[in-house]
Amino acid sequence: MTTLYKTIICPRCKEDYLFITMNNDTRQLYLRCSECMASWYSIENAKNNTDMFIDPNIDASDPTADEIKKYGWGEIVSGEVDVQQAQDG
Repeated sequence: MTTLYKTIICPRCKEDYLFITMNNDTRQLYLRCSECMASWYSIENAKNNTDMFIDPNIDASDPTADEIKKYGWGEIVSGEVDVQQAQDG
């Protein structure tokens, strides 16, 4: 099971939350909507709907609670969603 950390409702599509995601290449956190794939590098930009990007080629993963706290993003978490991992085979 994986825990996803949600923040605010996506300002672009208003269909889902922005989840904290980690770029595996740069180790930078960003916010991504699982519905429309809109992404932002800060909560301020997301709230203002500025500097949005969409890059489906980013090698990304879901950071742990400890990683989120380490990067100082703990205060923007509004909740958690537990998801079951798909199994191969």
